[in-house]
Amino acid sequence: IKSVHRSKELVQACVQAGEEADKGSQVVAIPDDPDSASSEVLLDLPRQLAYSVCFHPAYAANGFVYVFTNGPREEPVRLNRITRYVVGRGAMRILLGAYLEADPAGLCFTYAERGKPQLPDHPGLGFNLSNSEDLALLGVVRGAEIGVDVEFQKPMPDLEQIATRFFSASEVAALAEVPAERKKLAFFNCWTRKEAYLKALGVGLAAPLDSFAVTLIPGEAPRMLTLQGNVESASRWFLHHLVPAEEFVGAIAIEGGVWKVDCWRYEAS
Repeated sequence: IKSVHRSKELVQACVQAGEEADKGSQVVAIPDDPDSASSEVLLDLPRQLAYSVCFHPAYAANGFVYVFTNGPREEPVRLNRITRYVVGRGAMRILLGAYLEADPAGLCFTYAERGKPQLPDHPGLGFNLSNSEDLALLGVVRGAEIGVDVEFQKPMPDLEQIATRFFSASEVAALAEVPAERKKLAFFNCWTRKEAYLKALGVGLAAPLDSFAVTLIPGEAPRMLTLQGNVESASRWFLHHLVPAEEFVGAIAIEGGVWKVDCWRYEAS
């Protein structure tokens, strides 16, 4: 894939196709690492692609995706959930179409029991989409299952109570040791890594969040520590930390191996 740029007309067509053909699917987006920049992706495995997509409300309202790669973010305007859903699905179609060298509007999705989208005509392709506020995160990989999550670091005055309710005992203890000014980041590190893992399984929040433990201290390498009390099972999972934009945190989870993550920003021009 040497370019994932598409015209606004194609973006609009794919957004409409996403709305009409893929009702019930989930908006998931992949954030890119701001330190990673490339004009070309070589698909030698093991490699995983991460795309960040930022929605410009003025265009999104008209069925367009507009993304800026440099400079400050526009004055925030809250998009409604339906618009985010439709625009996110359209962007996912375009990116998957570019990756597969296929017509985005012709991609046919099916859905697992709990709603995780799949492409039966392209077995072995793993992908997952997540969004938060006006940012989306899309992960693409071959030969493995993938889950991604991105979260805006909104104020969380009750984060310790939430952690006590949902996190494992070791995670709660680790969070308690984090300085107050870093607790919010630590909380979202934990939350995104846990949700990315559950999305890779395709179960979402149906599985108990305290059945496994991940690292969360800012600056500490992302990894799974235990999985249902088993360290060996946990070691089979690859976790990756992302900072797609200021005040956002993202995570990727892939079962098996050590992966190189190529991070991109998607731009519709």
